Amino acid sequence: MTRLGYLLLCVLLLMGCNSSEESLDPFDYYPISDRFDVPASDLQPIVELLSKYQLIGLGEASHQGGATFETKSRLLKAMHDQGELGFIAMESGLYDGLVAWQNYLTGKQALQDGVVGPDANFHFMLRHSNEVGYLFEYVNSVDQSSHPLILVGYESRISSDPGCSVMYEELETYLLDNGLKADELREVKEIAPIMACPWYTGVDYTLALHNRLLAALQAVEPRLVKQKALEVVPPYDPENPRDFRSYASYWLQQVRSMQAHAVTNFNNEAYHYADAQSADNLRWLRDEWFGLGDTQMAVWGHNIHATKMHGSMFSAYLKLEPEISSYALWVLNSHGWNAPPIPESWRWESEKFTFQVDSSHLASRLYRAGIPNAIIDLTVLDGAHELHRPQNLGFMVASPSSVADGLLNIPVERAATAR
Repeated sequence: MTRLGYLLLCVLLLMGCNSSEESLDPFDYYPISDRFDVPASDLQPIVELLSKYQLIGLGEASHQGGATFETKSRLLKAMHDQGELGFIAMESGLYDGLVAWQNYLTGKQALQDGVVGPDANFHFMLRHSNEVGYLFEYVNSVDQSSHPLILVGYESRISSDPGCSVMYEELETYLLDNGLKADELREVKEIAPIMACPWYTGVDYTLALHNRLLAALQAVEPRLVKQKALEVVPPYDPENPRDFRSYASYWLQQVRSMQAHAVTNFNNEAYHYADAQSADNLRWLRDEWFGLGDTQMAVWGHNIHATKMHGSMFSAYLKLEPEISSYALWVLNSHGWNAPPIPESWRWESEKFTFQVDSSHLASRLYRAGIPNAIIDLTVLDGAHELHRPQNLGFMVASPSSVADGLLNIPVERAATAR
């Protein structure tokens, strides 16, 4: 063999050693399209799989991916259209979700408009996304009396324009209208916007401000507890909507949410504080405000909130309602495009950016193994399967089955687009 031939053989051998193929233990999966307007035949077995569970968690690897958003919107539509889904709670403020739903039921706004403003602001990546807009428009078209589908928010963290301004005025009005002391609302109105929306105030949220805010909210809370016991909230009726702002039952949740938000912010975004209260908000929405009974529910949020990882909203909720059967989907993206995480959606297209996870990441391994857009049901895999062993999931190394029941694999992400 000539020297050149030997070198070529070495190169070929090296290329073989770095082949793009990935070896994984075999498993079955459910292919799923990421396009909202294609026929839904691929979703029938997925809807059947998920129909066995009362609570579905839909995670996402970021809040910036259009393929993920569109896949989730399409799946939720099918779960209602073909199944029994009746309630969706999104990673958006409790206040904003109820305002948008109230405006929709009363005919003030279409839902797809109500989530944007001016009375409510859902999470800016959700409310401005064309791909999530498909879901808002679908829910807006539903007959809420014959085949209802409620869509609200569960988040204790509120950083919307109304949630940092008019909401405090409404709380003060409620207290005064019901003969309750409201002196502490001066402190709340001064400090809460600094805590929740610092980009508007330009003031540092200090320990002194933190302690003053918590003291004010803790003084109001027991008054709301007593008032709640005196009030009777009529049952939910979409044709005769109640104004949530007229009841201590809601304001108690909101005052507790503000406290959880403050503690989370002051502890360097320690989400488990806010997530614990968000879980209680979900309980309140299900059991007290809407009276959902056995209605199938879905929660939409980041993987750190909407799956079974320790400290998440989802796992905290299951501690509150242990009898609920549940199925959480962890979303994986290998590479592609993301929109920038900014509320100025007109900048998304020009400022979108590429990303690629590390080659050891499970998303990358699934991509190299040729797994398409699909749901992988972890509950049916043999206990010795490698997907039950620790994997690189990005910000943590853990067994996928310890944080989720299934994987929603969307290997190639595309950037969310503006409505």
